[in-house]
Amino acid sequence: MEANSKKTNTLPVFIILILAVVCMVFIGINVVKTMANSTGTSTTIKPEVIENKFYTIKNTATAYQKELFDELTLVLSDEENLDKNKAVELVSKAFVADVFTWSNKDGNYDVGGIQYVYGDMHLTFKDMVINTLYANFDLTVAQYGRDYLPEVIAVTADVYPQEGEFVTSFGSHPYYYVYATIDYKEYELIEGSTDKIVDTNDWVKTISLYVVEKDDGRFEIVELYGYPVGE
Repeated sequence: MEANSKKTNTLPVFIILILAVVCMVFIGINVVKTMANSTGTSTTIKPEVIENKFYTIKNTATAYQKELFDELTLVLSDEENLDKNKAVELVSKAFVADVFTWSNKDGNYDVGGIQYVYGDMHLTFKDMVINTLYANFDLTVAQYGRDYLPEVIAVTADVYPQEGEFVTSFGSHPYYYVYATIDYKEYELIEGSTDKIVDTNDWVKTISLYVVEKDDGRFEIVELYGYPVGE
C-alpha cells in the first residue's frame, strides 16, 4: 500500500514537470518569433559543407577554392560529354589550392586536399603532410600571426594523358600526368624596408602530380613530388 501511495503522489509532480518544459519551449519559440518580427529579417544558416557528385567543400574555403569547386561541379554534371582532361585539371587545381593554403586551417593537423587523394592512402598522406609541408605551421603562426599565412590565389595545371595504367597495390587505373604552378597572395612590405613581411619565394611554386581515374569515374591524386602518397 505504501508503494502505491508513493506512485500516486509522484504522478502530479511528473505532469507538472512536463508542463513546465512545454511552457519553456513555447516561451522560447515565441521569443524567437518576437525577435524575428522586431527586426523584420530572418537568418539563413548556410550548410557547413557543399557537395557535388564526388567531392565536397567547406564554407571556410577561400574564394578561389570555391571558384574552382563551382567549375568542377559544372564539368562533372555533363556526364554524357564529360571532358576528362578538364576534370583532371580542376581536381589538380583544387587539390593544390587546398594543400598549400594555410590561411583557413586550424592547425598543422588540419590537412587540406585529403578528399582528392587516392582513397586507400588518406592516412599516409595526412601523416606525410603534417611532418613535411605543415611541419612549421605553428612556428609560422607564432612568428607572423594568422594574417600572414600562405594562401593560394591561382594555379595553372597542364594535363598529359598517359598510356597504359597506373598500378598500385590496390588496383590499376587509367592515369594522367599533371604539372602545376602555384601563385600566392602577396603581402605588404615591412614598414621602412624593401622586404616583405612574408616572402612567398620561400614557398612551393611547382609540383608534379599523377591523377588516376577510378572505376566509378572519380579522379584522385595518387602521386606527387615524384613519390607515392601512401605506399
